[in-house]
Amino acid sequence: MDFAPQAKVLSSVGEDGRVTLLVPKFKSRTLQRVLLKCQLSPHVRVRLDEFGSGFWNLVDGSRSIGEIGQEMQIRFGESVQPVYERLAVFILQMKSRGYITLTEIKPD
Repeated sequence: MDFAPQAKVLSSVGEDGRVTLLVPKFKSRTLQRVLLKCQLSPHVRVRLDEFGSGFWNLVDGSRSIGEIGQEMQIRFGESVQPVYERLAVFILQMKSRGYITLTEIKPD
């Protein structure tokens, strides 16, 4: 719970409030430029559901996982329970795909 997630990919918010992650198709800048010249998107769009969007909007690199869980409980109530188990699975998926990093929060 003493880790702060930080976004590693760009995102956009739709009119419905849901977040879409913009994940690069290639890490190479050269290949990304080739796609743009061919008028193809250099990104894969990953659309998050209501809970994923709520999480993503709270990720700022300073909030701990515990704080994010508390805020999710306030926003979504019983529908997000069990919040910490769900967050653990979601965060592991996001980290394994390279969408976020986790930084340990050092006590003052």
